[in-house]
Amino acid sequence: MGSALGAAESVTIPVDYPIPIESTGVVDAHKICANDTIHFVISENLRKGNCIVFRKGTPVTLLVRESVPSGSLGRPSRILMEPLSTRAVDGHLVFLKGSVRVEGEDFDVESVGVTAMCCLGVFLKGSEQNLGRGLGTVAFTRHETAMTCESQR
Repeated sequence: MGSALGAAESVTIPVDYPIPIESTGVVDAHKICANDTIHFVISENLRKGNCIVFRKGTPVTLLVRESVPSGSLGRPSRILMEPLSTRAVDGHLVFLKGSVRVEGEDFDVESVGVTAMCCLGVFLKGSEQNLGRGLGTVAFTRHETAMTCESQR
């Protein structure tokens, strides 16, 4: 029986390569502050040609830029986050950017690759204090990155 893995292959990930990410737990607007870091994960294996370049479940670091708990008169909670980085399969640190806006329970998600806004913005209704598990969005690579992976046929 032969192996499904081939020889090492060099690939280049371009700027703005989309990386789907998702939360893995609850983020509570009352328990996080600006400059805290939180983690999402890559939500699926990503390929370039015959290579997996990013693995499902790989941690993605985000920086909390702002966290405002809900207030009086139904003011919604707001959490603003900036995706910072993740690791490719060969261990390269890959810097990220992206944008998402989520309001209330409808989860209106908007992802932008090339944008002046660099932060993920999460807006929650006054009665909602938490960003739940499994919220998905897309981050994008900030720079072109050369890496090595094993080709899979």
